[in-house]
Amino acid sequence: MEFDSDQEYAAIPAPCYVPPPEPLMCSPETWRGPPIRLWCLPDDACFEATYQAEAHVAVSLSGRGRRWFGLGGRWRELSTTPSMVETYQGGFQLDRSRFLGEAGEIIDIELPAAMVARMMPSEGQAFNLKTQHELCDPTLEGIMRAMWLEAQTGSLRGPLYTEGLTIALLGLLVQHRHAGSGERKALFVP
Repeated sequence: MEFDSDQEYAAIPAPCYVPPPEPLMCSPETWRGPPIRLWCLPDDACFEATYQAEAHVAVSLSGRGRRWFGLGGRWRELSTTPSMVETYQGGFQLDRSRFLGEAGEIIDIELPAAMVARMMPSEGQAFNLKTQHELCDPTLEGIMRAMWLEAQTGSLRGPLYTEGLTIALLGLLVQHRHAGSGERKALFVP
């Protein structure tokens, strides 16, 4: 992750550190798609040491505010608004993070490498999602919301529908966010 600020950790206003949050909800065992979690977007919190082994994509359902991601003594300031999409590469890590604003909820979909390789044999081995922040993509957001709604029912519409949503999500990510896929398409607004 690139950091474009030389602000020191002490320069960012911070409340007491809190333990890492637990998800508000997780996809049930009957869900046949990738792991999905609903997280609380805190109104005022700091967290230490975050690490995500697998690639994942997140969309903000509600809440807004500012956040700071810190790594190696440097900070990157970002904003959060409803419908904002973020993608995170496998191995994403932070030393610290800070959130300040209006509380809300975020859908987070993990993309395990083994699942991607199984569902996209021709692309799976090369799937290397880039970390990108503050993206606007109504199509990707719609698929993620549909996946969350379907996961809450435990794949009520069946495994074929679940697999179709998952392949649609992966297809969009490969087309527009995949490392080495060429230029970013005009549909996405940085």
